Amino acid sequence: MDTSHYDKCRTMMITHQNHAKIRNYAMMFLVFLSIVTTAVPMAGVYGVAGATGFMFGILGCLYNIGVLILTMFAIPTRPKVCAGAMASVLIGMLMTCIFWILGIPMLIVIGTLIPECRQSAWLQKQEGYPHFNERFSEQMQHFGKEYEPDHQLDNLREAEMPDIPEIPDEIPENSEN
Repeated sequence: MDTSHYDKCRTMMITHQNHAKIRNYAMMFLVFLSIVTTAVPMAGVYGVAGATGFMFGILGCLYNIGVLILTMFAIPTRPKVCAGAMASVLIGMLMTCIFWILGIPMLIVIGTLIPECRQSAWLQKQEGYPHFNERFSEQMQHFGKEYEPDHQLDNLREAEMPDIPEIPDEIPENSEN
């Protein structure tokens, strides 16, 4: 079994995880700016004052938060969610829930997922996915199946404890003192 590609694949998976963290922080910052610059003054955009303008502002905030949540679930192994996140940003820009100056950086941040989705599809086809661990591969060769425990932990509430012999009240002292 050839395990020479394991290091490269493991490194690629760790890089994807690190990029996801950076992407989430960038989107949090951009959504915060979008809420402050777009959703809060939304009543002025529609020229509506009072309760209706306030409702438009709240809907804009909720839309931006929804985009953020969708982006957090967008990872390289889920390309459809990535496409949905990009579409939601585009729709938000058309509905003026996201200001276009902030929407373009959001699209760029989400667009960094496209090459990672391709790499992830390649990773999933590699031997050893998702562990890429030599020891795990050796154990699978020796045993041919994943670990199965000897004892099942079913119905623990109905189990009875075996009797334990009585412990004496006095513990004998050590004679070496």
